[in-house]
Amino acid sequence: MSQSVEYLIAQYIRNPMRREARNVGVIVLAENLYAAQFFGEVADTGEIDGRSTTWMPHPHIYRKWVRYWREQLEKGGDDLAKRFIKNNGDNYDIVRGGYITDYGQDSPQTICNNLFSLLVTPEEDISQIAISDKSETDISSKELGIEILSEFRNLQILSGRTTPTVKHPVYHNMIVSGRRASHKPEFYQYNGRPYVMETINYSTPKKGLAKYHAGYVAKMFDDIRGYNSATEGIAIIHASREDKEDDTVKNSLALLGDSANIVDWMNRTAREAFLAQCQRVAMSDANNLII
Repeated sequence: MSQSVEYLIAQYIRNPMRREARNVGVIVLAENLYAAQFFGEVADTGEIDGRSTTWMPHPHIYRKWVRYWREQLEKGGDDLAKRFIKNNGDNYDIVRGGYITDYGQDSPQTICNNLFSLLVTPEEDISQIAISDKSETDISSKELGIEILSEFRNLQILSGRTTPTVKHPVYHNMIVSGRRASHKPEFYQYNGRPYVMETINYSTPKKGLAKYHAGYVAKMFDDIRGYNSATEGIAIIHASREDKEDDTVKNSLALLGDSANIVDWMNRTAREAFLAQCQRVAMSDANNLII
């Protein structure tokens, strides 16, 4: 290798508002040769060791990003770095790290391993860092939406480029008419009547912002209901037991309950019942979605 080698850094951003990133991987681009190493990967299989990612709020989302990054590496191409950066998410980013010129006869994988040891926090230090994260957002609103989106996609009821063969799929960010204005709820489904779904994240230090968002959601449901009185408003909330003990959250949930059916996403029984109902509505002529 006679040219300089560029490297990229994969980062996990727990709280997108604060932009405090933690390096979780390194990607080396050497002409048409590529190498990468990501936090928690098992060398022989490429799988993520779940024991190493318990400090993450949603390790399965991290696994999906690693899988996506690996798929892009397999595709290769001169625009590889641009593709990585273009598809960054709120909580997972690829950023340009720099260039390595003095590498002798080292292979891209050797360069990658050396950079990984310098730039990525060792596993034995993660537990201490995780302690300091407890005051941060447990899950971002973006992560919550992606998680729900993924569940709909796994059930094959999500509309998209590969529209499922169901009668009434779930739509993402579809424009819906209200009496006073048009709205763009996170999820929408129609079967005899509209089912309008929006996520609300109470697992944040800024409970007031979550309360304001919940108030907007309630107004949106009421406005859409003013256009079509049969509209079913569904608020999918993320709130821990501690969150629900907060007075701001208690008051917000009490008011939200007047305008919407509330699905507690952290309650496994409620979550599975909600997904099952969405699947039944998608595949049948049922006219009621009971939460």
